[in-house]
Amino acid sequence: MAKASMRWVLDNPNITCMIPGFKNECQIEDNLGTIHVPMFRTEELERLQNFYHDKVRDHIRGQIKLIKSEKAYQYLSEKVPRERCLYSWCAQFTHHLTLEARRITIK
Repeated sequence: MAKASMRWVLDNPNITCMIPGFKNECQIEDNLGTIHVPMFRTEELERLQNFYHDKVRDHIRGQIKLIKSEKAYQYLSEKVPRERCLYSWCAQFTHHLTLEARRITIK
């Protein structure tokens, strides 16, 4: 499921970079395996779009907060454990942006 999710992110034309989270070397290797997952077929992407539009979109809440750079580290370290700060936050932020970008594209 994780590889399929990352494949979907990589195939999204609105996304230029994906920063997946990881805790160890094994997870890095697993994440890199995503490049071997075949791209979704058009009908699969349509089904995913319909599922998101019909079942998920209305449950997405929240907003993107832009933070002045000097406050960013303090803000992030309060939200995420220090050792996972950058990677976890980037993964969460990327996931949120992916969903929002998809929602904007669907309209």
